[in-house]
Amino acid sequence: MEFVKRISAPSKNDLNYRHIKKGGYNYCIEINNGDCLPNCVGYAWGRWREILGKYHNLSRSNAENWYINVNDGYERGNIPKLGAVICFRKGKVHNGSDGAGHVAIVEEIKDNGVIVTSNSGYKSKRFWLRELVPPYSIGSAYTFQGFIYLPVEMKVSNDVIYVVKKGDTLSKIANKYGITYKELEDYNNISNPNMIYVGQKIKIPSKGVFYIVKKGDTLSKIASIYKLSWRELYEKNKDIIKGKPDLIKPGQKLIIK
Repeated sequence: MEFVKRISAPSKNDLNYRHIKKGGYNYCIEINNGDCLPNCVGYAWGRWREILGKYHNLSRSNAENWYINVNDGYERGNIPKLGAVICFRKGKVHNGSDGAGHVAIVEEIKDNGVIVTSNSGYKSKRFWLRELVPPYSIGSAYTFQGFIYLPVEMKVSNDVIYVVKKGDTLSKIANKYGITYKELEDYNNISNPNMIYVGQKIKIPSKGVFYIVKKGDTLSKIASIYKLSWRELYEKNKDIIKGKPDLIKPGQKLIIK
């Protein structure tokens, strides 16, 4: 199965992170108006639902209890894998009075052993990325327990992901990336092209030329490599850059042509 790294917070309309009683798929505690975030449990549970595209057996109790809940049927270990849940306890398990622990999702495994995790925190941030090195410490109060592995093997996807906005049509999105709506329909297994919805993630086939932003890059610097103006490059990547051309981030995948 192809793995698409999450580098930004999910939309509040993303059903994987909305509570089941408010029209979503998530069974974890509702935090605010149907949203199960910010909360590490609601996020990690929803992220697996997003990755797998179906329900799963992960726990919905305090984070520190996830790793010892072997009745979920998933393999565990100390070696990171894409999409795995990284688990930490705080104090003793099954004792919420000394802390509830933390869970996050492994989004990237670098050649030097560093892992990038996506996180959410109760009464804290809705979403953030964190780099960790073995033995994966997130503070002296927390103890690393291990990883819970997805039931399928993941491989990194090179696709650009487009998030549907109000007023979008499949034809409009396809035209933006220089492909036909039929190619987009087939690539995403969309049965009815007239029924896409706001917040839906559309995979764009990697047919063009792309650039992965590195530390120290600027839009002007990248544009000059490909004999473009920074404005031309910005127009191609508005949905990725989010309206702030001076704030591109390492790891972003920019469309060149």
